[in-house]
Amino acid sequence: MEKIEKIFLIKGTIFFFLLWLHMGINIFVWRIEHGKFEKRIFEKTMNSFFFLFFVNAILLFFPYVAYIYATILIILCFSETLFYFEYQSLFTSNTFLVLQETNVQESKEFLKEILSFRFFRNCFLLFLLVFLVPYFLVWRMREWNFDTFQYFWSAIFLFSCVVFLQAQLPKKRKRYYSYLPLLRILKAYSDARQQRKENELSLEEQQKIEILIEKAENKADTLIFVIGESASRNYLEIYGSYLKNTPYMSKRKEERNLFIFEDVISSESLTAISIPNMLTFKNYEREEAWYQCPNLISILNKAGYETYWISNQSKNETVGRVFSSLSTSSFFVEDLKNNEEGYDEILIKKGLEILKDSGKKAIFFHLSGSHNSYAKRYPKSWGMDTIESIPGQQKEKIKNILQNTAILYVTQTMC
Repeated sequence: MEKIEKIFLIKGTIFFFLLWLHMGINIFVWRIEHGKFEKRIFEKTMNSFFFLFFVNAILLFFPYVAYIYATILIILCFSETLFYFEYQSLFTSNTFLVLQETNVQESKEFLKEILSFRFFRNCFLLFLLVFLVPYFLVWRMREWNFDTFQYFWSAIFLFSCVVFLQAQLPKKRKRYYSYLPLLRILKAYSDARQQRKENELSLEEQQKIEILIEKAENKADTLIFVIGESASRNYLEIYGSYLKNTPYMSKRKEERNLFIFEDVISSESLTAISIPNMLTFKNYEREEAWYQCPNLISILNKAGYETYWISNQSKNETVGRVFSSLSTSSFFVEDLKNNEEGYDEILIKKGLEILKDSGKKAIFFHLSGSHNSYAKRYPKSWGMDTIESIPGQQKEKIKNILQNTAILYVTQTMC
């Protein structure tokens, strides 16, 4: 009997830990989705409890699988929760697509920014919540009467079997299996892989599109397109911000020599999707993928313009590879030797060289913009270059100054 109770305690530890982890991350996700605790969350909790009870009980018959599953689940749930604390977003297909499109330099800067005191504080709090709470619950199991509780758990298991069988119905399968966080995250990753695969074929698809245009008389021999990065218009002076970071454009605005579009927003929150939508005829009314729609660069080529793609982004990401290949000529800052800083002003130098050539030309500048880390987005002569030695709240204030300086550098350089 003592041996049976010992086995029950060991397996009970694994079981309650998995159940605690599953229920915890689900309630966390539902709270984010609904914005508050409401009746719907309670209903989901009850439904998911019995479904997850059965799944976790079955895992006990495969201890090694349970250990591996628990390890993967801990890593993913920990990562997603910390990611939410930093960026107020759960893992989506866009999250994984960004990771696939990010270059080494951006990855280094991202890690440097995220590894802060707040990050380690959140790690510690999560550790307490995920490990210590279930540990004390299982410790109390030593005081339970095994003979009494075996009937109680058996009854719950039988009811869980009924719920699990119900979950196999076609109309309910998707809902119930969404209660497994691992499947939800893997689905997001799979969607990102599919999107990446489609992007790989995008250049070939774009080159197949036939563009028929009627040439109209146009006095504009030079067209300039500046594609920015990162900064929200809420941070720009010309859109009403108190920050003085667009002096040239603000002056043009006062002289009524500048068109400002107040009702334009980005179609997506990441470059890999927003720019393809921006430079093609793709919109929410068209069912085709963006790479099946005519693009602006090919139209300009057809209209007799020499097109140039001048970029301070990676040429290995979808945007850089596709649109640079469609252009007459392309230039990437990362191709320069001994280029450690890679400031956006390098694009201007290249653009001035192109302007010396005669003929009609369309130049696309793709900026690095005001990406983190802000202090690395502009030369030291523009202001502060480090905040490492500045403590606490003062450091946060200085960080805001650096961000504003980065925006100021971009707007002044490109104007």
